Amino acid sequence: MVILLDSLKAGQTDKVVRFTRQNKDPAFAKLMAAISEAVSNGELGTASIIIFLAAGFAYQHSLDYYLGLRSYLDRFR
Repeated sequence: MVILLDSLKAGQTDKVVRFTRQNKDPAFAKLMAAISEAVSNGELGTASIIIFLAAGFAYQHSLDYYLGLRSYLDRFR
């Protein structure tokens, strides 16, 4: 997601579209299709928001997030 966001900010929309069309996971493919469609329609703001939200969602489901949250909650025990 970070690579997509950086590519979009750099104006490399062809790179974004190419990347979004190469994944075979159904859920990820649906997300990438939304990004690709937004970029193809020139809706770069929409594409940026989708990528930003997806990156945040992915981070919230990572081990780093879980460990940080656990550490934070341990301070209240």
